[in-house]
Amino acid sequence: MNSRLEERLNDLKSSFPEMPGGFRQALMTAARSVKEERKMKRFTLRTALIAALLIIATMTAALAATDALGWTDFFIRYETTVPKAAQEIINATEEKSYQVGPLTFTVKQLLCDGHLTMSTTDIRTTDGSEALYCFDPGESLDCNGQNGNALANRLGLPPETTYTEAARQLNLPLYCPRAILIPAEEYNGGEEMEDPLWNEDNTMTYFSMAYLDQDQAKGLDALPTEILLRVSQIDPETGEEKEDSRISKREPIEIPVQGVIAEKDYAPVEPFILNGYTLVSVHAEQTVAGLYLDRTYEAGEEAKKIFEAADAETAFDIICGLWKGAWVQEDGKGFPEGISLSGEYDDKDYPILHFRDMISVDEMPQTLILETDDQQVTLK
Repeated sequence: MNSRLEERLNDLKSSFPEMPGGFRQALMTAARSVKEERKMKRFTLRTALIAALLIIATMTAALAATDALGWTDFFIRYETTVPKAAQEIINATEEKSYQVGPLTFTVKQLLCDGHLTMSTTDIRTTDGSEALYCFDPGESLDCNGQNGNALANRLGLPPETTYTEAARQLNLPLYCPRAILIPAEEYNGGEEMEDPLWNEDNTMTYFSMAYLDQDQAKGLDALPTEILLRVSQIDPETGEEKEDSRISKREPIEIPVQGVIAEKDYAPVEPFILNGYTLVSVHAEQTVAGLYLDRTYEAGEEAKKIFEAADAETAFDIICGLWKGAWVQEDGKGFPEGISLSGEYDDKDYPILHFRDMISVDEMPQTLILETDDQQVTLK
């Protein structure tokens, strides 16, 4: 890479402080890949977008009236729904409980569709005694938005109280637990997200989602995974982990893989060109988790010249200009966002570009409408 391009990349990093660095770096890498023998064939936005969307999720997630929270509660508050087929599967999970130090971890929901796998784990004290649970002892109770504010209200403390201060004031033990789903290495896509929410009885529900190497996972009947269960106790006086309090276990779990339900290739009803790129087709793959949509664009001659001569910032804008857009139903209503929370971009066939995103549906739609840049294209 020449020094000028390196400077542009460094400038770009500081120009967008609100964007997670991994997101921008991934886009910058892909943007220059066509000029550097396309060493980076594919990248995903999941890590960055999940980090951003989890902020929304935890700000708005409401507490379930009874029982522990689940994936439906996690997604529904920002207009992302879990398809009915997935709900049935995760709710039919055979619960498994594991004792780790003073806590019991109960794995309550599991799902794998060959693209992603996810788990929900309920965490509480084994003896039923009251305790506080945190993701970071230095955070305030309200860092989790409405969910955290509800916790503060139940504890009778100001929302800005930190977990360490709350444990000290209430004379309660403070634990930092985690429950992370880890696919076997050969199937691991290398990305995951995790996030906790607090239940009405102040216990914790821990959410974990991991992304798979789809080529390797294809055709699997069951996905071999481990769930990493870990707990440490925090000293309320210092905010530090108590000596020798960290305990970890790795428990093997096999998760049935729910295969592809249906596939369909959509074609534009009439030619659609966006920024010099022609939308060729959209391949849809339906699983119990939702509908994965793979958009294929082909660059026109002028667009190829512009992209290959572009600096990183311009290439970034070109990629984002093609990626954006909303999937709309025939009645004009938008489809709910898919539970993968993100998508993929692949340039290995350049000047053909592939973009993947996901919507939440129970049935394969007959028609898709893509709205972008004040344009609309119907696909059937």
